[in-house]
Amino acid sequence: MDVFKKVFFGGWKDIAFRFFRIFLPLAIFFGSLTVLFYYKDVQTELLSVKKAEYYKISSQVEAINSKFESIITDLQFLTLQSELLEYLEDSNSLRFASLTKELELFASIKEIYAQIQFIDRDGNEKIRISLENGSPKIVDESILIENIRHEYFTAAQHLSQGSVYISPFNPMRSNSIDNMAAPVIRFSGPVIDRNNEHRGVFVLSHPVTFLLKDMQSVSRHSQGLSFLVNNKGEYLGSQDGDSTGADLQDMVPTNIEEVLGDAWQQIRQQESGQLSTSKGLITFSTIYPLQDENGTNIEKSTVTSTNPDKPYLWKAISFVPQHILGEWPEKILGRILLLYSVCIIIIGISSFLLARTSLRRQRAEQAMRENEEELRAINEAAANAIIAIDNNKNVLHWNPAAERLFQYTATEVVDKPITSIISPPKHQSSFTKISRKFKLPAETASMEAKTIELYGYKKDGTEFPVEVSFSAFKKGDQWHTVGIIRDISARRMMEKEVLRANKFESLGVLSSGIAHDFNNLLTAIIGNINLVRKLSGIPPDSIELLKNAEKASRRAKALTQQLLTFSKEGMPIRKTTAITKLIHDAVEFTLHGSTIVSSIDIPEDLFLVDIDAGQIGQVIQNLVTNSRQAIKGAGVIHIRCRNIVDGEARQLPAKLSGNYIAITVRDNGRGIAPKDQSRIFDPYFTTRENGSGLGLTIAHSIIQRHDGHITVESEENKGASFTVYLPAAVDQHLPKEEEKKGGKGKSFKIMVVDSEDMLLSIAGRMLVHLGHECVCAKSAREALDTYKHLWKTGSPVDGVIVDLTLPGGMGGKETAGAIFDINSEARIIVSSGYANDPVMVDFDEYGFCAAIAKPFDMDELAEVIETVLE
Repeated sequence: MDVFKKVFFGGWKDIAFRFFRIFLPLAIFFGSLTVLFYYKDVQTELLSVKKAEYYKISSQVEAINSKFESIITDLQFLTLQSELLEYLEDSNSLRFASLTKELELFASIKEIYAQIQFIDRDGNEKIRISLENGSPKIVDESILIENIRHEYFTAAQHLSQGSVYISPFNPMRSNSIDNMAAPVIRFSGPVIDRNNEHRGVFVLSHPVTFLLKDMQSVSRHSQGLSFLVNNKGEYLGSQDGDSTGADLQDMVPTNIEEVLGDAWQQIRQQESGQLSTSKGLITFSTIYPLQDENGTNIEKSTVTSTNPDKPYLWKAISFVPQHILGEWPEKILGRILLLYSVCIIIIGISSFLLARTSLRRQRAEQAMRENEEELRAINEAAANAIIAIDNNKNVLHWNPAAERLFQYTATEVVDKPITSIISPPKHQSSFTKISRKFKLPAETASMEAKTIELYGYKKDGTEFPVEVSFSAFKKGDQWHTVGIIRDISARRMMEKEVLRANKFESLGVLSSGIAHDFNNLLTAIIGNINLVRKLSGIPPDSIELLKNAEKASRRAKALTQQLLTFSKEGMPIRKTTAITKLIHDAVEFTLHGSTIVSSIDIPEDLFLVDIDAGQIGQVIQNLVTNSRQAIKGAGVIHIRCRNIVDGEARQLPAKLSGNYIAITVRDNGRGIAPKDQSRIFDPYFTTRENGSGLGLTIAHSIIQRHDGHITVESEENKGASFTVYLPAAVDQHLPKEEEKKGGKGKSFKIMVVDSEDMLLSIAGRMLVHLGHECVCAKSAREALDTYKHLWKTGSPVDGVIVDLTLPGGMGGKETAGAIFDINSEARIIVSSGYANDPVMVDFDEYGFCAAIAKPFDMDELAEVIETVLE
């Protein structure tokens, strides 16, 4: 406690001295950085604004030029209309109506022109269409103006074919000609008839409001104000950065000198540029083209400082007031000062902590030396063996965990070679390579820890695998090796179990594929036998042979079900079943030809269960086989069934509830040793010389898939008792067997989709024999094309039987989905050699009407067709 007080509360004078020695240089350094960052940020911000203003002006000019090109195209389109040329040749009322209708349609589509005018070569306004409330309206003839002498008309009269005159915005909100409510730009183009004679001009009036909105749309984040200025100094533009353009309809041109002052004269003399004045930052550019009254184009080169009043269209100006520019240095200064203040606080805290830490480290080193006994206690309490050896491989340190691991006391091994203990002679070379690493001179010795696996050698001679983590430490002038040793026997056992599990999974994949291919072959075999039996004139002896072949094929089908138990697809196909007959058949089959007898006790009121009869039969066979192998000579196997009411069985896990049946298989064999009882369901574990270790594993897997439970009770040399718990069926009524229909019934057109030619052939023959028409397809693509063709031609198929596994990336599920896209009412039956595939089990959840597992015979095929299609 005294040491703690000295470290954390003592020596304040020493701490203060160390604090100022660290703090002052850092504070001066960061202060200098703050000043540099302030000037750098101010210049960077100003440069960023200048670049942004340049980009804004160039974007606005591009937007205006783009708009001008679009409007000029519209104007040229109007002057070339066939209705206009017909009207010029024959100005009757019908031609006039056709022309005005075309112009109204043009105005309603564009909606960007305040009005459209046609003025003849004598200056008489012949047509005027105004856009009012979003709809074009033809102005009455009595209102049209005669003898117009405005500049946009007189200038356009002198233009050659294809030329366009663009006026500046009109300086008045209204005039005696068209009473425009807002400033407009007029685009004038000559009208030339087929004889190449000048007949007048078309005039499109585009509101400046739209143009200003276009300018603002490309500069929403700009801090400057936007203006359009003509060569007389009159301007239109936003008065604040938040203007949306709607208030510009009532604006009239104002002199720009009131805003920019003397800078306007300098702007007039330059085509584009950027000025920093006392009023703010000004960025500008010149907008072309423009024609004079004689129709001559004004080029950029004619606008020079020697003739600043030469007409041009506009100057586009962006103006950032000085009061906005002045806000940046203040904001940056505040931000920099705040950052500097935070840095000073952090430096102060860090300096104090470093000062106190350095003092504390000095005193802690002393405390560590005083607490050597505590470190020794930690070493002795370590769970892993900790050893240290010198350059001659002699043991320097041996902790209690090493004594427990190797069964040698410290007295027996200290100052003696480690090689006889940590690594027997046959592994001596591995240890020598590691220990040699730490014999290097001090200046090149590696301090990096290394972990290797060796073999330990206990005092009683037992060899066991160990993992050793080596490192080095310096003691005096010599380097020594320290190692932490762990027994990895359990880990090695776990790795072997994982390897076994992987082999088991590989066996599942292999067995699944074999079962699928075998079922395909059995389908062809059983189908051909069915068809041969239907032939007339077959001798009775041959019929008996065919029956035997069919019976053998069905036994082979049961064998494939056993193979599927290993696979992931081995999900049970459940049906409500009375299990009594299944148990009798399984026990009789297993004990056939054996000297062992059975005793079966099954109550008449035993609950019905929802099970896959084939899989549960296999469980009973495996359990009886296990009992038969455990009995030497003659013996008795007792099978007893009973009902378990909800919560009655203590052996059931807490998560399982409801009614169950219990099936107990008990023998009087040699029993199971207590140490082996926890591993009897592990893959490949067996205590018999000729056993595979898979029988109980298969049984355990099947019961789990049936949501059941299996337990074992055994005493060595007193037999074993296995109990299987299966949940009782919710509906305790056996499903009624549907009466099979006599005759062939209705005739259907059925498509069969399978990649195997042999299966397509036999399925087609079966269907034809049953009175149906068969359409075959070898792939998903062929099936879809055929189905779509038959559907469109009015002769669709009544049903589809599709194999679940089709080559080419599109399986049965995907094919069915594509068919449903063509016909949502399609009747589709899924078929597969993977009889326990989830799709086969819950076919209705995937949209199928029924499932038929391979191999199937003609009766099964007829039954599923009648169920689905009739």
